[in-house]
Amino acid sequence: MERRHDGTVSEPDARRKGRGSPSIRRRLGLALLAALSIGFLAFPARGADAWTSDDAAAVEKHLGLFLTVPARREQFERVERHADGTLGIHMLRALPAERREAVLCQGARWLLLGRQVSVGGIAALFAALPDTPAVELTFYGVDTEVAPGSDGRYVQSRRERPIARFRVTREQGEGLDKTRVDVALAPGRCLDSARTFLDELWVP
Repeated sequence: MERRHDGTVSEPDARRKGRGSPSIRRRLGLALLAALSIGFLAFPARGADAWTSDDAAAVEKHLGLFLTVPARREQFERVERHADGTLGIHMLRALPAERREAVLCQGARWLLLGRQVSVGGIAALFAALPDTPAVELTFYGVDTEVAPGSDGRYVQSRRERPIARFRVTREQGEGLDKTRVDVALAPGRCLDSARTFLDELWVP
């Protein structure tokens, strides 16, 4: 407590400042609640069951692209079959302008040679999946939007956005020699060489 010059008594300044007006406290509370709702909003991955197919197992074994366990992979990461039988692989990947060539070279190497040294690469994958006419690796980013829903709560939506695609057909890939490809995709000439081994290297 402190005594004013007129003889009345007031609370200490620290206590008066700490209280704030009810309307301000209410607005701050609502803002914090909205931020927490958005920050902790989770989007489930496809789950472990989505990675138990023979196609997914073959990709894991012969390309070794995904380093996390299935349950922790991003929502849109997947292995799927297209209508024409092409095996499609989707991976979350950033493509910053300053690393554009390096990331594109990385995608070509991962599809042709595999991500890990111990795997067999695209030739081994085609041998394991004899009915597969082509394999396509897509790097994608995610566009996120947050908007108020009909009930006044914030709703976050996410959309997959392809940023690069690498495609190789069976005719091109089943006989590739890993050592030859590894030498050809050396830094400095990687992208030019990659186009001779791939049927498609697409960027928007």
